[in-house]
Amino acid sequence: MGGKLLVPTSDLSLMPELVARGTYDVPFTAFVREHIQPGNVAIDVGAHIGLFTLLFAYEVWETGHVIAYEANPQNVRLLRDNVAMNYLEDRVEIVPRAVAAERGTATFLAPQRFQMLGSIQPHRETLVVTDDRADVIDRIEVETEPLDAHVGRFERIDLVKIDVEGAEEKVFAGMSGLLNPAWCSACASSSSGSRSATTGSLLRAD
Repeated sequence: MGGKLLVPTSDLSLMPELVARGTYDVPFTAFVREHIQPGNVAIDVGAHIGLFTLLFAYEVWETGHVIAYEANPQNVRLLRDNVAMNYLEDRVEIVPRAVAAERGTATFLAPQRFQMLGSIQPHRETLVVTDDRADVIDRIEVETEPLDAHVGRFERIDLVKIDVEGAEEKVFAGMSGLLNPAWCSACASSSSGSRSATTGSLLRAD
């Protein structure tokens, strides 16, 4: 990618992977580099601190557009810094909300240590905190909106990446219009806990 990325040292999910390997989710990164072109439009649902947001932004160039959704205020601050210090504000739109079936509010479960595992899925806490994986879960009230809010904004959306740790059903419930082949080319859904093994499912709309 060639960009710069601020990563919280307290994070035990993304940070160790980047330190040990220097990269993250090689198969999905390769897919993006092969299929996303200058002038494309991409949506990053569950942007975290912006690793893939930056990748999308570099691939679409200044003629394209990236919409990055992140609900955790702590992550949003780093996301804004990462976009700014790479001088990509001209093509990245940051939305500090969770994606759901409709506009409203939801409780976001934000782990303090395994920070990529945050979600609005109510029962997610029992999957994050185990006897062998200690963590503290903060509960944050966040605003929500459906992806269908973007229907008609662009001629076409070329990729929607979804990484919301178990809340995918809520996301898909709010994007029925966007999944129309006339609007969206591809949708990639995956979970941080399994990214090292698979890029998740890829749904092509065309």
